[in-house]
Amino acid sequence: MVPRGFLSNLILMAMLLLQCHVIQHTEAHTRLECPPPRTKATGAKKGPCDAADDLTLNPFPLQPGLNTITWLESLGHPGAPARFALSLDGTDTGFESCVLLDHVPHDERSKPKMQDELTHHRSSITLWIPDIQCERCTLQLITYMTDGMHGVAKGDMCVSPQASVEGTADSTLQDCGVIYHSCAPVSINGSTPRADHTCDLVEHNTQLGWPFMEGKPPMSTYLYRGDPGLYSEHNSRLVSAGTISAGCREGFYCDPDEHYQETFDVPTDAKYASFHGTCAAVVGMEVVPFVLGEIPSTPKGAGIDGRTDGADGAAGTVDDSSGSPAVTLAPSGDQMAGSGQRGLSASKVVVMTGAAAAALFTAIL
Repeated sequence: MVPRGFLSNLILMAMLLLQCHVIQHTEAHTRLECPPPRTKATGAKKGPCDAADDLTLNPFPLQPGLNTITWLESLGHPGAPARFALSLDGTDTGFESCVLLDHVPHDERSKPKMQDELTHHRSSITLWIPDIQCERCTLQLITYMTDGMHGVAKGDMCVSPQASVEGTADSTLQDCGVIYHSCAPVSINGSTPRADHTCDLVEHNTQLGWPFMEGKPPMSTYLYRGDPGLYSEHNSRLVSAGTISAGCREGFYCDPDEHYQETFDVPTDAKYASFHGTCAAVVGMEVVPFVLGEIPSTPKGAGIDGRTDGADGAAGTVDDSSGSPAVTLAPSGDQMAGSGQRGLSASKVVVMTGAAAAALFTAIL
């Protein structure tokens, strides 16, 4: 006779194993969106990049000064910070000596469905790029998992593993056990060759008025769930930073209406939250399936004929206080050169057949 509750527990175990199987085989968790990354992978744990450089992918042009960057998240992790760094020219080295921005807050509204690319959650931030010349540098995005399920206990901190190796972070602290990498080739039309330039994070922070390292651990060092924030649902702009209440123990989502406490309100004129450069237009576009070398060009709310229905974020003009031309949040020939029709590639979905499900139950028994 089957004991009471045995079957229900068996079913629950099978569902949990299935969930783990889907998570393991689904690409998660973050990748660059603009500039376009090397691959669609959002779960590249082994760095420094998501893949080897693909020389068929043209470098994306950035300018010295202010440049908006967008990225996507396919699985949320509360309080998980992001870091941006720049390589030497023509090689995937030099990232640890050229961190452009650190302790970038995580959007606590992020609640994507991993298997559906159209639900992947967009965030944006504006970097300050030094006056350097690069024919083919690499922009690196790393996101750090800083919660209990990834080995960081409440009250503890962890460091970026490569920073520990290269001596730019405290090697006596534990490594952040799970981090995700995404890289994009970029060109920069500045005056000083990249090899002759010494990057200075303090200068980068000063140029942006970046406040999010004040009272935080130093570069490449992160507190348990230490970098939560909120971004605009309208245009993916950072609007606040705060804390997550101890009452939320979920690994993937803490409802900000219940668990987020704002500690800093981003000023409307903050440089790091303004929009500059080609990628600024992306915040007015729909999130679309990945196409190598392309950025989204379908305006939010666009119909079949491409005209907008008045949806927020579909069009508009952003003033560029740096003196460069204003950015039009709508596709144009210059900004979207080479862009074609979007939405044709399918999301990667893991399907468990009846036979596989039966095998899973057999394995449990």
